[in-house]
Amino acid sequence: MPSPEMLDKSKPFCIVTGAGGFIGSCLCDMLHESGYRYIAIAKNPLSKWPNKCRVQSKGSFLIRGDVSSCDWMNNYDVERILRDEKNFTIFHLASEVTAVQPSFGSLLSVSKSIHSLSSVIDLAARFSARIVFFSSQLAVHRGTSPYATMKYCCEQILRNHYKKNIIVRIPSVYGNGNFKLKKFSAGVVGIFLESFSNRCELNVYDQSSIKRTFSHVSDICKSILSLDAKENEGKTISITGEEFSAIEIANLVYDNKNDKHKILPISEKFEENEVPGENTEELKIKGTSLLEFIEHEKSKVLSG
Repeated sequence: MPSPEMLDKSKPFCIVTGAGGFIGSCLCDMLHESGYRYIAIAKNPLSKWPNKCRVQSKGSFLIRGDVSSCDWMNNYDVERILRDEKNFTIFHLASEVTAVQPSFGSLLSVSKSIHSLSSVIDLAARFSARIVFFSSQLAVHRGTSPYATMKYCCEQILRNHYKKNIIVRIPSVYGNGNFKLKKFSAGVVGIFLESFSNRCELNVYDQSSIKRTFSHVSDICKSILSLDAKENEGKTISITGEEFSAIEIANLVYDNKNDKHKILPISEKFEENEVPGENTEELKIKGTSLLEFIEHEKSKVLSG
């Protein structure tokens, strides 16, 4: 851990929670390339970080810790750093719940995710920091999954209890995994490509004809870092990308060979519900083509 005297105060400063995840690790790389100083908090062992030495040599540093607990602040003496920082941002991505969990068997994880947000709000309030909360477009489908419920609850907590925030609803994300042991990202695209790589039959649920938007992880991170913080404070930004259904993506991955995937029944109906009190703006981003990404990843699998 560098001392406050070692840090270059001319560079902007921020904190990233959930920095060991797919989006979080990409965001850290982009912050580094953009000249930010940051504290990155992750639960996974730091030995898995491919950029550990490069990042720490630039005055930013990585902490292994649980955001729901403040032990990481005491163990690493972070408060000394934060006392000297003004108007910094906390990018809050840490979550105990994933979008692919199938049932409400993980209510404890939902509770812990909400508790993590409460800890982040307490930290932000102490230092008058801004929170950029990474939500999901699934928040409007609250009640259909632990993930959607957790994101909806966190949005409401922020709106009601901490005004210095920007809520960013993320579309379905794809891209290459950032760790050596992970070939593809999580989510629909990553799961389908993993099945293709392993020559496995693919299960697709019967709600998969519903259109969803998809964006590459690097395009999402760039768009968030380009947001004007003051102008967007208190707003909910809904990022949208290319529209596809899961069935269409399955056909792209498997070259329209429908015998390679089967439709499974699912009981939930994914109806959009208006979230009261929100001030939502849509941000359409263009960048990486999903079709080109899939074709590129498939060619690597077939040639390998």
